[in-house]
Amino acid sequence: MPGLQNGPFWPVVSLASGERLRAPVAQVFNYGIASVERGSPPCYTMWAEHVDMALRIHGISYNETSIFWIPRRSLNVWSPVSWNLNELPGPFVAVGNTPLVPVDVDGVRIWLKLEGSNPSGSVKDRAAAAMIKEKIKCGELTPGRVLLDASSGNMASALSSYGRALGPDAHVVCNSTITADKRRMIEHFEATLIQNDYGPYTHDGYLKCLDLVRQSDNSYCFLDQLHNPMNPYAHETGTGPEILKDLPSVRLIVGSLGSGGTMLGIGRAVRSAGHPAMVAAVSSAPGNRMAGVGAFADGDYRTPFMIEAETNGLFTEAVLVTVASAQKWQREITARGLFCGAQTGAVLGAAMDLAKRHGLRDGIVIVSGDAGWKSWSS
Repeated sequence: MPGLQNGPFWPVVSLASGERLRAPVAQVFNYGIASVERGSPPCYTMWAEHVDMALRIHGISYNETSIFWIPRRSLNVWSPVSWNLNELPGPFVAVGNTPLVPVDVDGVRIWLKLEGSNPSGSVKDRAAAAMIKEKIKCGELTPGRVLLDASSGNMASALSSYGRALGPDAHVVCNSTITADKRRMIEHFEATLIQNDYGPYTHDGYLKCLDLVRQSDNSYCFLDQLHNPMNPYAHETGTGPEILKDLPSVRLIVGSLGSGGTMLGIGRAVRSAGHPAMVAAVSSAPGNRMAGVGAFADGDYRTPFMIEAETNGLFTEAVLVTVASAQKWQREITARGLFCGAQTGAVLGAAMDLAKRHGLRDGIVIVSGDAGWKSWSS
């Protein structure tokens, strides 16, 4: 059937070659019908009272197997009028409940919480999903608005994936040091990567985001992972309880600090459960910057999450690691058939030092922040 042009009730967009995406009717009436096709592969069942009326006015018949197409890049959003928080699509269903895998390293049993098993390949999936859900719930994220945040790479990848699944475009502010693999992932999900030209740290990207929001016409929904309380909440209600459930005998949990949300959330969960496990926070030694391991001695931003954890004594240990140590222990992980990023090597090195200090041979969990393929090119 031919596409509608210049409909009297709703604006109509033209079909861009190669840019077609299946979309539910419930969202289309805001923008008009591009074209109608039948018999294509499985897609959403598409019904909406407004579109039904529009189609009937224009004399186009359809049934429950009809498929409506719109060009993604002709629109700012291809989302429904509203979202059901209990039925969010794709990666929202798969996030969390990551495996806890035991490996033996130099006579010590280490349990890896493999956050790289999340849909976009990192622990940032949890915070991304939680922040997006809360923005929908409070009405800040509505169809037509654009997701925005600053990131060193993993949060950018997560927003690209979850934004594409949900509908809104995603704009991510990243430094030039972002790996080629994460850049390709962002491009794959058709998000927009904005160069962080304000400075070398994610907090500099945060400042750029604030300027972008001020300069926009209220089109951005800024998630702000560095200050959004849903970041640690995702781990307080997810990662932490999962560890305690899967390994009740855990004695030490070790993870790195980036925004600090992961380890603050885990620390809260441990304390809330009255569990005696120690919680260790890992950061980069001076002159040893690495992705996912904050370089606070070199000027990285200390978020309110870190300050809360320290003020409330949630971190039993604080460990500095070097790039050389991270690389050494990453090779040990590789030798055991697991493909994890350099951040995991850094955390494993810290865990081995703590195991020796405290005489531990088992009950040690390390939070493996991302999969190795996220930094394959580096």
